[in-house]
Amino acid sequence: MNKNKWVQRILYLVAGLALGSLIYYLTLVIK
Repeated sequence: MNKNKWVQRILYLVAGLALGSLIYYLTLVIK
């Protein structure tokens, strides 16, 4: 079992969700 792989996947997932929600929020504010 490689924990680093899971940690990296979780970090990418969290970063992706944060970035997506931020862009979504910005588009709502702009409109």
